[in-house]
Parts: sequence; structure tokens; C-alpha cells
Amino acid sequence: MVLKTLSLYAALVGLILTASCKEEIDTNPPESPHLRPHTAETDTLPVEVGTDALPECQCILLEWISNTEEDLKEYEIFRSTNPTSGFVSLTILPAGESTYIDDNVLLIKYYYYIEARDQSGNTSDPSTRVDYELTAKAATVSPAKWDTVLTDSVRFEWNWDGGLEGAFLVKLYSSSDDSAHWMGWTNAYDTLRAYSPSLPVGDYKWRVDYVGDVTFSESKGSESREIPFFKR
Repeated sequence: MVLKTLSLYAALVGLILTASCKEEIDTNPPESPHLRPHTAETDTLPVEVGTDALPECQCILLEWISNTEEDLKEYEIFRSTNPTSGFVSLTILPAGESTYIDDNVLLIKYYYYIEARDQSGNTSDPSTRVDYELTAKAATVSPAKWDTVLTDSVRFEWNWDGGLEGAFLVKLYSSSDDSAHWMGWTNAYDTLRAYSPSLPVGDYKWRVDYVGDVTFSESKGSESREIPFFKR
């Protein structure tokens, strides 16, 4: 009788534990991540956000808004050269990440999306797709690295072999705190130079971005390396 009672008790405990385990299984996927696209503001903001080229490499920066789920585990990034098919996984990043640099790229258009995954293995719907096309970088000419400029206004010059279409945006930063000091733009079919307003004495760095269409509406471009110089 005692053995029978113990067996029934063990079976009951097993059923309770099984039911409890089933109730704890999480089947809710994370929210779909928000992958930031390239916009006109991407090029013209002092601190750029969104999908963009980078000055220090021939690469594409992806940026997304982090998910808020406490049990988030990772993000998976996908890429294709076709907007609707052929996507392959590039990498898996831990939950704390919100940017990725794709440095295995050619000068062609790429399409991206990301997915979020939680600790239980639930995967979100894909993010909206973004695209970006790198172009060749403009070659800075003047001021050259560590040049000293004595004139009131600085003349920036560069070379470009990408044709006569598109626009360039010259960006001037203060070297002391990396703050944006001035921006000026010109068309590719004009002389490849731009003139700053009167600059106070200081240490600066500059670069030139190719931004594609003169309306800043294309998700394509490139950024030259930053060139430090002195204004005296």
C-alpha cells in the first residue's frame, strides 16, 4: 500500500513538473530591429547616423536601434547584391551591439537586413532592408597633412576620377574636440575646390565626402581620410 501511494505521489509530482516546464517555455519572438537607412541627414549632420561610408576604410557602416527585450541574445546580419533574393548571413553579434562594419565590399550596391534572437531561440521578423553603394574616395590635395595655412580663408582641393556627376561635401573639424566647424559643397562638374569662411587660428582636420546625387537623395558615396592641418 505504501509503495503504491509513493508511486502515485511520484507520478503526480512528475505531472506537475512537466506542466510547469511547459508553461515556462518562451515562444514570443523579439521585436523586429530597426536598421537605420542612409538619408540626406546622414551626410550633413555634424555627427552622422545611419548606414554610411567611413573615412578610415573602404567599408560600409550599418547602425540599428537596440532592442529592449531583457532576454535578447544576438543579432544576425544578412546581405545580398539583389534587393529581393540571395541574402546570406554575414555575422552574428551579441545583444549589446548596435553597429557593424562591413569591410568585405566592392564598389557595387549592397542590400542588408538584420534579425534579433532571444535566449530561447525565438527569431524576430526581418528588419526593413537598407541599401548602400560605395564609390571611390576623392583624393585630397590641399591642405596636405600637417600643412600650415597662413591665409584668412582656406582653399580645399581634391582630385576625383569618377566622372562629372554628383556632389562633394567638404567637412572641417576642430582637432581639439572633434567638433564640426564648417561644411561646404560643390558639384563634380565644377572645379574640385571649396573655400572656407574666415577661420580663427587653430588646429583643424578636413575631409571630402562624395555624396552622389546633388539632391543628397542617393544611398551611395564615400569619405576621404581626415587630413590634419594648422591655421596660423
